[in-house]
Amino acid sequence: MGKVKDFFSKISKNLLLYSILLIIILIVLHFILKAFDLKLREWIYMVVISISAILFVVFLIKKFIQKDKKTKLDILFGIMIFLVLCAIFWKFLLIGFFFLIVAIDANSEYVVERENVKYVAVVDTGFPDNDTNVYFHEYINPFAYNSKVEFSEFYEGAFDPTEIEEEEVTQNPLEENIIKVEEEKDSDEFIEGNIIKEEDILYEKEIRTGTIIKVINEGSVLGGKMVISVKKTDDSGKTWRNQLKTSDGYMTVNRGAEFVFINEEVGFINNLSLFVLGEDNDSLLVTVDGGESYKNANFIFPLDIEDTTFYVDGVPYKENNKLKVKMYSPAYRSDDKVNYYEFVSVDNGLNWEMCNEY
Repeated sequence: MGKVKDFFSKISKNLLLYSILLIIILIVLHFILKAFDLKLREWIYMVVISISAILFVVFLIKKFIQKDKKTKLDILFGIMIFLVLCAIFWKFLLIGFFFLIVAIDANSEYVVERENVKYVAVVDTGFPDNDTNVYFHEYINPFAYNSKVEFSEFYEGAFDPTEIEEEEVTQNPLEENIIKVEEEKDSDEFIEGNIIKEEDILYEKEIRTGTIIKVINEGSVLGGKMVISVKKTDDSGKTWRNQLKTSDGYMTVNRGAEFVFINEEVGFINNLSLFVLGEDNDSLLVTVDGGESYKNANFIFPLDIEDTTFYVDGVPYKENNKLKVKMYSPAYRSDDKVNYYEFVSVDNGLNWEMCNEY
């Protein structure tokens, strides 16, 4: 009991210090977890900030009590003027409070289950149309979740993901990795028993007789993105495998992305995103395992290059038995000149070195 009393005695003597220390610890922990693609649960932020605010208010009250009578009267007079101004401009305060509530409650979190798998559902309610996007993240524990979005759902108007029935989910993780197709149907055009619409086939390549790889558009999500899957058959379409070894067999890319497979193992996605020199970029994604996983391709630039932003031009290609790709810089300069750069790779597209400029 004495140790507890001493502990609170130390806190009461250093209220401001502990208030600031709590926020610093929260910020540091936030960035440490971010490096591992993790994020703290919303309730932890609320609790820590609330405790810090209480400590700060108690600190101010203690300082007020320690002041002499004249100073106290001056402070009280200032508070009265503030309250009078609040009464006069209450409409503006009410509007500001409303926007604050919207900002705080714009991304509510729920722990839900989809296909018996636990997720943290982050609900993003749009303003002012109030359409709802629900982003599902891998549940880690009561304190943290994976910051990467596993899949998302869109609803018109406000929505609570805890109220949805399992059968109403519009986008579920795939249940099986091997897809069996009814023999009497045109198996080359069937995935999971559903007809593949021609417009949903984003890319198709016959590697050799009977072996085909397809990239399928599984649906659009907000933010100019689309969900894709990579399918492969080795028996002319009688059975199809989901190549992507993600938790649900899907991945998200920018809408309009371009695809190519150089051979059965090596493939690329031009993600149509701006490449910024010196930053982590997902402009060109590469797979060296037949579409099971994709990673960011690495570009090596000369130290004296003037341009700092680029776009990948098309997709990689083979020329004279060398794997090449082109990039260009947006015309941001006064002369409106667009520079093109050619890169070559000797490790199946994992690393690219500039070999030509024109």
